[in-house]
Amino acid sequence: MSDKRAAAVLHHGQRVRLEDETGVIYVSEVAAVENKSMVLRLLDEAPEDAFPTGATAFIGIAGPGGLSRLKAIVDMREADDPSVIDLTPLGEFEILQRRREPRLPVSFSLPCKRYRSGGWADAKPLTAEDLSAGGLRALAKEKFNTGDVVELQLPLGSLTLTVNGLVVTSRPAPSPTGAAGAGAGAVATVHIAFTQVPAETRTAIARFVSEHAMSDA
Repeated sequence: MSDKRAAAVLHHGQRVRLEDETGVIYVSEVAAVENKSMVLRLLDEAPEDAFPTGATAFIGIAGPGGLSRLKAIVDMREADDPSVIDLTPLGEFEILQRRREPRLPVSFSLPCKRYRSGGWADAKPLTAEDLSAGGLRALAKEKFNTGDVVELQLPLGSLTLTVNGLVVTSRPAPSPTGAAGAGAGAVATVHIAFTQVPAETRTAIARFVSEHAMSDA
């Protein structure tokens, strides 16, 4: 059986999902990791009262079997740099068994930005293929890597929401079988998990999925 402890799975600079006790997920980067300790740097902005000392947190990563999650305890959030969080990992990574969220087949363009070392940079728009309250699948016209951080403009009827996400899988796009369309020229199929989603945004996406699923039934 392969080693699924934090020190064996994670490495410096790796992008992960850091989930607080309320279920809010933040994109983070591994700054250091050992068997009994690890340090993450938040890439998403988190409230001052998030991740207090002694709180439970969950580190999520993508793998061949899907998303895996590791439980951890917050040792401290550094006062001079609140984006840095020290944690003690507990146990090993396990496949995340979550309630399956309703998904809606869609086809619309998604204006996209990618997070780089110098900040946000424009990317070619994605073409969404399906949508749920937790994330989406889309076709991309440029290469994406697992762990890439993106900002998307999500059109929901008359409403456009700005959402952040983490690329959890990126695979070669299927060969085209029909006429040119919104996804023509795609080189990758990406699965994106939404992160740092406010409750009202998640509710709006879930309502859109539910209403359109019912109208298509």
